[in-house]
Amino acid sequence: MSIASILTVLSGEEGSQGALKTAVTLGQTWGARVVALHVAVDPERSIPLLGEGMTAAMITDLTASLEAEAQRSSKAAEAIFTAVCRDAGRPVVAADSAPQAGQFVTIFDSRKGDEAQIVAEEGRLHDLIIVPRGNDEDGASGPTLEAALFQTGRPVLIPPKGGYEMVPQRVAVAWNGSREAARAVADALPILKHARQLSILSGEGRDDPAIAYPSVLARYLACHGINAQTWRFQPDDWPVSQSLVNEAKKAGAALLVMGAYGHSRLRELVLGGATRAALRSGELGLFMSH
Repeated sequence: MSIASILTVLSGEEGSQGALKTAVTLGQTWGARVVALHVAVDPERSIPLLGEGMTAAMITDLTASLEAEAQRSSKAAEAIFTAVCRDAGRPVVAADSAPQAGQFVTIFDSRKGDEAQIVAEEGRLHDLIIVPRGNDEDGASGPTLEAALFQTGRPVLIPPKGGYEMVPQRVAVAWNGSREAARAVADALPILKHARQLSILSGEGRDDPAIAYPSVLARYLACHGINAQTWRFQPDDWPVSQSLVNEAKKAGAALLVMGAYGHSRLRELVLGGATRAALRSGELGLFMSH
């Protein structure tokens, strides 16, 4: 897989600057087009959903409040883009400019609407989606992250809040032989080829199929010229997901590559336990595919 187009979500909140910094780092490395997408709340679309049973005065006040918040977040997002790209001398082009293969450029794309929906639609036509760390206890913005992971068919990178100033050199791969894990490895190959240390993490299990053994993945990676060390461990009884994160830290990894697991519950996609445990680890970046 090659990376020619990167979409990064620029919410204007904490973590956005690190996400954009990471996108710029990878864009320069691969000669990719970097689109910084900011989506502000659209009061006209939000009021019909929230305004039932409200008086005209209440709707007016709510509309004004939502508009003020949209303007605040847009200014914050543009300030981040200016600091990381315009003032830093990065090549900046208009959103409708004609792409040129192998050319690193940055683009600020500001919209109004539902962030998750727009990310789901736009993300399908980019090679990589970068979502910033969020402020909630799970470490990322739920609806937007879930839309990126489960509705685009594209890999998603969640960097540490400070972002990456170079392609991560110490990487861990969570391996269990599953379809999701295999997809994540394939999608992450451009990053894995830059790693100086790659550890394949695999929990001990009595009924593991042969494909789940880390040595099998190591042979596959060797076909791509990537050297990897195997790292088998005995998971704690509870929670197993936290054991995976702890082992990645023991290996000194700055990035964990893993499959993203989710299931439908009342029409809402819920991230798996291992994914949430990894998201709560603020210093560890995540590269995930579903």
